[in-house]
Amino acid sequence: MTQRSDRRRLTASLTVGTCRVRGIPRERTTTSFRPRSRAEEVLDPVYLLCVLHGFPEPVREHRFTFGRLWRFDYAWVGPKIAIEVEGGAFTQGRHTRGKGFIADMEKYNAAALDGWRVFRFTPQQIQRAECVPILQRVFGAKA
Repeated sequence: MTQRSDRRRLTASLTVGTCRVRGIPRERTTTSFRPRSRAEEVLDPVYLLCVLHGFPEPVREHRFTFGRLWRFDYAWVGPKIAIEVEGGAFTQGRHTRGKGFIADMEKYNAAALDGWRVFRFTPQQIQRAECVPILQRVFGAKA
C-alpha cells in the first residue's frame, strides 16, 4: 500500500473509532487525535456514575502539570481530585510492568506534592461502581 492510502485508512478508522495502534486501546487512540463527542461523553462509565449519583462532572484527560505531558484520566480541578483507571492489571499491561510502574509512581508522587488526591481503579472496579463510595466521601454526597 502507498503511504497516502495508509493515511486515509488510518483517518477513516479514527473517525469511526475502530483503530488500534500498537496495542493502544481505541479510546486512548481516538482521544489523542480528536476531541470526544458529547455522545462519547454520555456513554463514558465514570461520567454516567457522576450523573447518576449527583457528583460534579469531571474533566477528562486533564493535564495537571507543566513541563510534563502527564494527564489524569478524570479530574475535578477545583478540589484537586483525580481518578486513574489502571488497565492491564492481569495481562502484564503498561501499569504493571517495571518501566510503566516506575513512571506511574513518579507521576503520582508529583501529583501528591502538588496537592492532588489520586484514586486508582481498574476498569472492572469502575464497572462495578466501586468508586462511588469514595466519591461520596470526597464530595459529601448522600447519593
